[in-house]
Amino acid sequence: MPVGGSYQIGVKLTGTKAAAVKFHSTNDKVATVAKLKNGNYQVTGNGLGTVYIMFDVYDNKNKLLTHASVRVDVKTGIRPRGDSTRQIGVF
Repeated sequence: MPVGGSYQIGVKLTGTKAAAVKFHSTNDKVATVAKLKNGNYQVTGNGLGTVYIMFDVYDNKNKLLTHASVRVDVKTGIRPRGDSTRQIGVF
């Protein structure tokens, strides 16, 4: 992703145990993540480097159920692109 660029990541919870998604970037200087009103998460490139966007799903007793992460490379002179894939966490 270019500096100043952004991507959206969709997260869908199913099942009765899933209660909350906690998310963060491993380095906010490289990229930040914010939840949008439509339920997606927007990642914005802030500076050069590689970052992981972490998603942790917890139950209603705050027990970790599953984890997923997305690698984002922020570079200069790059055109936006990405691979649309599905990652499924089963618990």
